Amino acid sequence: MKRSSARRQTANVVELWLPLAVKGHARAQYILGRVYAEGKGAPRDQKQAFDWLAKSAEQGNADAQLYLGVMYAKGRHIPRNDLKASHWLRFAAEAGLAKAQCYLSRMYAQGIGVPRSFVYAYMWAMLAATGGRRGADISRVGNEKIRAYALNTLETFARNMSREEASAAIRMAKKWRSRQIAP
Repeated sequence: MKRSSARRQTANVVELWLPLAVKGHARAQYILGRVYAEGKGAPRDQKQAFDWLAKSAEQGNADAQLYLGVMYAKGRHIPRNDLKASHWLRFAAEAGLAKAQCYLSRMYAQGIGVPRSFVYAYMWAMLAATGGRRGADISRVGNEKIRAYALNTLETFARNMSREEASAAIRMAKKWRSRQIAP
């Protein structure tokens, strides 16, 4: 009985989102990509996962951009590619996703896929520590872990930067935030 119920659920998830995804709905493509990547709601299929996530990311879905960036950064079911990871993480970070900002901060600090820059690393960590985009709810579940990581990162970077570099990073973060539209 449980087995047939699970099969019915699997079919329902794909049947629900597939028509929208095929029509180009970015959120549906992202959801299908996650379903196939994680095997929750459908059998795992990394090629399908990558294809749907890439379609969604190319349409500007920040969640898909983050997921794709992490896949490239970790070499998760695709060959690791630091340049592509930084590319997609940059889009997600610019969209205000704090988790992407943390990843991008680390990449700048270590010079992975981007030129090494503690100024940019500090800027992205600062934005992540304050919740990503302007008006973000930093008290949301899961965000406290991101915020704690970003705050710890800021302390580490501050020890490796001059006062001028830290000031430049702060100005850049303020400028970035002023460009963001409040939700």
